[in-house]
Amino acid sequence: METRDWVALGTAAAAFVAFLAGLVQYRHAQRWKRSEFVAREVKEFKGDPAVRNALLMLDWNERHVELFPQEPDPAKRSALVTDELLAHALAPLPDKAAARLHDEFKREEVAIRAAFDELFDALERFEYFIQAGLVSRREFDPYLRYWIDLLGDRAGRRKPPAVVDALWAYIGAYSYSGVQKLLRRYGYDIRPRHRA
Repeated sequence: METRDWVALGTAAAAFVAFLAGLVQYRHAQRWKRSEFVAREVKEFKGDPAVRNALLMLDWNERHVELFPQEPDPAKRSALVTDELLAHALAPLPDKAAARLHDEFKREEVAIRAAFDELFDALERFEYFIQAGLVSRREFDPYLRYWIDLLGDRAGRRKPPAVVDALWAYIGAYSYSGVQKLLRRYGYDIRPRHRA
């Protein structure tokens, strides 16, 4: 081989190495941008007072939750939310109407439903981001895995089956199909159970 061939080969090799280095840097920058995007979305998610309330109700079996932050009397801002109240509040309208003979929802139940609507809207948005290819499910794992497990686990380890059934029925009745898809990504089929 002549010197000119060696120089051409060396130039081609250097160009290839530079291309690979640029590709690695590009991928690293894209990963960093996706991480920033996910962190920003999760911060907004957890910063929403209604979402925070829904997460508290999922995490605890009985707890005082500030459902009425606008209430002038501080003593009236919170309500004791139990698993029983949560399951009752999330009953879809036809079931609720039959069970309570068309009584209106209690004030606490309306606030609980509103909090869970915010939570489910946010989870729908996360599923949309994954479907659009903006991020992967894995990038949400550190932030969502615990909450997804609470929503999807019907084995009674954290929430009684009646609460989980009510959550799934609510998600199904109000067409939160993105929430159902997101939970399927984590191995949970949360279609409502039909009672015999």
